[in-house]
Amino acid sequence: MPLDYTEITIGPPGKVIDRLTRRIGELNFNSKNIRIGITRCPSETFDSLNGKLKWAAMKLVYATSSSSQAVQVGQMLRSWDAKLYVDTKEVTPDLGPNQAYYAFVVIR
Repeated sequence: MPLDYTEITIGPPGKVIDRLTRRIGELNFNSKNIRIGITRCPSETFDSLNGKLKWAAMKLVYATSSSSQAVQVGQMLRSWDAKLYVDTKEVTPDLGPNQAYYAFVVIR
C-alpha cells in the first residue's frame, strides 16, 4: 500500500500550517489531482477513497495525538482550499492510547 510517512510535520497548528500549505501547494502543482483531509486510520481512509477514484499514493504531512490540534489543522486546511478538502468525519475527541491523527494528501 502506497502510504508515505516520510514528510510528517509535528507541532502547534499555527506554527506549521504555512509549511503544510506550501508543501500541499507543491504537490498540487506537480500532480494530476490531489485531495486533503484528516484521518486516524490512514490505510482505511486510503482504501475508502480508492473505491471512488484510483489514487496513486497517500502522503501523511502532519501528525498529532491531540484531537483539538487535529480539528484546528482540519479547519485551517479546509479554509485554505475547501474544494480539495475531503470530510472523512473521523476527527473525534475520544482518542485512545497510542493513537494519532494525521493530515493527509492523496495524489493521483
